[in-house]
Amino acid sequence: MAEERDGKIKNYKLLAFIKVRLDGILESGKTNSANFTNTIPLDSEGNRILEDDKDTYDEIMNMRNYLERSPLVPEETYVIPGFTLYDENGRKTLATIYVPKSEAKRMAQNLVGKEQFYHDKLGIDFPAQVYQLQSKYDDSKIPGTDISVPEPRLMSESPEEYEERLERIYHSAGIDKELIPDTNIREPYPHEKVDYSQSDEVSNGFQSQYYSAYRRREAKKAINNGGPQGSQDDEDNTLNNGGDKGPFVVRESEDYDRTPLGQKIGSFLNITDSSIKSKSNHQKLKTLAAIAGVGAGGIVILTTPALQPLAIAAIGIGAIFAGAKAALKFTKNKITPKVRDFLFGRSHKKKKGEPEPIQPTPNGGQGGSNGGNPTPPPAPTPTPSPAPQPAPGEITFNLADIEGFLQATSVELDLYDELSNELAAVNYEIETLNATDPQSPELIILRDRALELNSQLKEQLSIISTYAKDFAMGMTQEQRESEEHTHGRY
Repeated sequence: MAEERDGKIKNYKLLAFIKVRLDGILESGKTNSANFTNTIPLDSEGNRILEDDKDTYDEIMNMRNYLERSPLVPEETYVIPGFTLYDENGRKTLATIYVPKSEAKRMAQNLVGKEQFYHDKLGIDFPAQVYQLQSKYDDSKIPGTDISVPEPRLMSESPEEYEERLERIYHSAGIDKELIPDTNIREPYPHEKVDYSQSDEVSNGFQSQYYSAYRRREAKKAINNGGPQGSQDDEDNTLNNGGDKGPFVVRESEDYDRTPLGQKIGSFLNITDSSIKSKSNHQKLKTLAAIAGVGAGGIVILTTPALQPLAIAAIGIGAIFAGAKAALKFTKNKITPKVRDFLFGRSHKKKKGEPEPIQPTPNGGQGGSNGGNPTPPPAPTPTPSPAPQPAPGEITFNLADIEGFLQATSVELDLYDELSNELAAVNYEIETLNATDPQSPELIILRDRALELNSQLKEQLSIISTYAKDFAMGMTQEQRESEEHTHGRY
């Protein structure tokens, strides 16, 4: 399959991140559009933005110009990992960009003197590989050598090919790569210890964002016994992709045992593990959540009206993982026939090779004018049953309800995925340092961050479960927004 070459798609994560900032600026301008003192016109349609937001708006549009180029030419496009993105609560995640060489140079030059502005106003820290493209480093040499700083990886190169290129460059200067003892991870090359945002000199203790991405990738290979891996760039750009690619990892841990639902999911995973070993843990969880949530919810709705709110919530959770349409299809094809058989008796459907059933006759099977052959009675005309009507106060739902529920929780689910991605990256860093430098003071910082992320993930689950509860009780989006306005967010 040909690699995607649309900048809007390849750079989706960073573009989605800055769009949140852009939407906030436009909303503030709309809210204050009547105040002509503090706002400035944006376009011919009368839209305005706050005067204080003009510089931020201009930089966002510059970033979009860099990132939305299409088609990308692999041989002329840089792949630069290590962009650090901070949300309004200071939580961070990583992103990789795919940008043409010429645009990368413009981006780097535009960054001169604006590093703090980008951090404060947009929540973006740029990696060293962008800073090294600034014109002041055009004639810079790698410290201690007479060779120029290597270009970032090209889109036409695999991560392994880029590593081979770096090895050749340094070997030509008489510098061979050195492996960290007892690992397959190399020590950083000299230019990866230079903080180009400050100077072109080696900084003690500095390691470039590319080198950190390389270490995570190699650590992941070691953890998975060298199995096939996606590039770190794909991991950094993973954003609610709903698939197995990326660092979302379901780990065996005591967290599963802390809630009754967790115990049920854990038990269900263990019981059915042998039949779905080909699936990843992430895919297992999604599949089983869909089956358990939608299937059990569908049965309970049809058989136990008193438990309908809980059952509807189960369907909602199942729909989160499997998608509303797939969930309803599963219920229709797999669950409904079983429930119908259970409630009304098994309908006899003729199987291949099965003889036609003999129908009894009023005279005990003795023939009339046809020589004794049994004559089946005429089939009764079926009377259509009236459609069931909900009882007073009974909660009903349809596909639109589920779609509304999913839309309402989409932002929280995106944030949950981002936190999961960052936690996975932190865990890889911890595992790498445990294997290579167990005395590193960085381990303390990383472990504290992992604890913080676990706490934030639990908070997100609480928020999502609140939406599910409201959905189960029939609360609409408008009612929820009214509640939040009156009492504050849950």
